[in-house]
Amino acid sequence: MDYHVVLYLHVCPAPLKSTNLFMHHVSFRFAPVTQKKCILPQYPENGSYIVINDTKAGPGDAFDDISLILYNSDEYFELEVVFLACARGAWSREILKRVPRRASFAFSKCRFSDPPRSTFEE
Repeated sequence: MDYHVVLYLHVCPAPLKSTNLFMHHVSFRFAPVTQKKCILPQYPENGSYIVINDTKAGPGDAFDDISLILYNSDEYFELEVVFLACARGAWSREILKRVPRRASFAFSKCRFSDPPRSTFEE
């Protein structure tokens, strides 16, 4: 479906007289946006997301613009919280919080040698 907009321009090259009034017909075509570009992704394997604009929205739903909070965990982070926003298909992200995973071994069991002593004396 196309929309047509017709503009009529009055051109008056000299002081306004009925003989100097010209009318030009200019036509523009605007195609309406019929397809929403922001399609919600599948839920992450180790997390989920909440759509701020529509709490009932889920994977595969399409919007012109949408914001969501994603929370996830992976091999590097116990928890990662990300704000995602999409407008006309362009996604942006801002990391709100990251909680790193703790090391899988206890540091107290590690033995460190004494630091070298300085032989320099004042």
